Amino acid sequence: MDSADRAFLRATYSDPSWPTAVIAAKLDIPLPTIYAQAKRMGLPAAPDVRTPRFDWQAAWKMHQASMLLIEIGETLGVTAPAVGHAVKRMRAMTDDERAIHWQRYERAYDAGLFD
Repeated sequence: MDSADRAFLRATYSDPSWPTAVIAAKLDIPLPTIYAQAKRMGLPAAPDVRTPRFDWQAAWKMHQASMLLIEIGETLGVTAPAVGHAVKRMRAMTDDERAIHWQRYERAYDAGLFD
């Protein structure tokens, strides 16, 4: 990892809109190396933000359109309890927090981390 990689890691690692897996993909460095380097550099992880594994934004929009959880799940190819968890979490979020989660998913999806 060179100085430019470390600078990029320093700028993005604690940013909740940057999934760690996307940082690793962008730098073409294995994820365990990213975690180890961040620890060596003393970088704090983003506070309690995980990358959704399916499109929460689509789920939220379908929920707002009064679709049933099971219908949303069938449409997105996930279980109704997974949709229920996502909707419950998004209800408790501010608009900005929801946008960060949606952006994390989009970045991870664009990086090819999800099918």
